[in-house]
Amino acid sequence: MRRFLLLGFSALAACTAPQPTETALEGTAWVLDTITFADGHTEDGQGATLSFGPDDQVGVQSCNTCGGTYRVEGDVLRFNEIACTMMACESRREIGGHFRGAVPFEHEGDHLRLTLANLDGQPATLHFRPAPPPGP
Repeated sequence: MRRFLLLGFSALAACTAPQPTETALEGTAWVLDTITFADGHTEDGQGATLSFGPDDQVGVQSCNTCGGTYRVEGDVLRFNEIACTMMACESRREIGGHFRGAVPFEHEGDHLRLTLANLDGQPATLHFRPAPPPGP
């Protein structure tokens, strides 16, 4: 009887426990093409990069270099423990520090879009394309 109860509880736990979401982000690197702001204006991505490594590691390179961890929760990337260098950024936009908490995203083939709630005081969508493979 105990064995049947244990199996029943195990099956119930498997049905109710949140399941990890599969994503094709691990091992990919992206270049920021454009930023589209809620007011309609766009900016060049200035070559900023976003990379997803093993063990849920994430890196952002813009004016500063940032790194931390991420988790996929449906259509949201949850960024954790992001730490950034603190260089003064005059000629390039700093985006890495904005990857905090829950960030809605869409990943379809060669397109990755992240929506930040507040960049320069308004929502903004970051449009990424795949980064070229590293050179020799």
